[in-house]
Amino acid sequence: MQSFTLDSQKLYTALASVGISRSDDKLRPLLNAVLVEMESPDVLRFVATDSFRMAIADIKVDNIAFECSENKSFEPFNLAGDFKPLLAMLKTDKQSSRVIVDGSNVIVSTKNGAQVVVDRLEGTFPGYRDIVKHATVQEGLAEEVAFNPAYMGDIGKAAMLFSGETRKNTKTPVRFSSNGKNKPGRFLVVSNDDTLEQWLMPTRVL
Repeated sequence: MQSFTLDSQKLYTALASVGISRSDDKLRPLLNAVLVEMESPDVLRFVATDSFRMAIADIKVDNIAFECSENKSFEPFNLAGDFKPLLAMLKTDKQSSRVIVDGSNVIVSTKNGAQVVVDRLEGTFPGYRDIVKHATVQEGLAEEVAFNPAYMGDIGKAAMLFSGETRKNTKTPVRFSSNGKNKPGRFLVVSNDDTLEQWLMPTRVL
């Protein structure tokens, strides 16, 4: 078992924005999940993909509080199930949430006593790092354009969730860059110290 405490709004922002890229393919359950892992000592990473698109949210977590973890390190886990009750709880909470990863369950509770239980899936999440490594835009070779996220469908929806904006007050640009035709395209949103990368694949890759 491991547990940690995180600002509820940061947890909501990360899960809501990457959750859009989850798959609903029942034959590939790990694509229905969001991977949660530590990218660096002060960055918590959330990843979701349906094999045609992928979202990576890196959330700065200066104030994360780790509690009981047997090896004193963060063990990645796959968060799955119905996110609607969880997101509804987190969206309205202005304090922090405790996340307990225990067996096949992930229990998220707030200080006011609300609690939601979702699933933890066993297995190895698809190798998203290989995609990023081979598709990363080379400096000086890429074309980069800024889009208004209000007109970009799911990518725009995720960008606005991530930056806390709406169609009426959208100010944060979505930067698109690509190495060319038939290469994955990268959409980047930077909000405060947090980043959201969204990738579109020309073919199914996972």
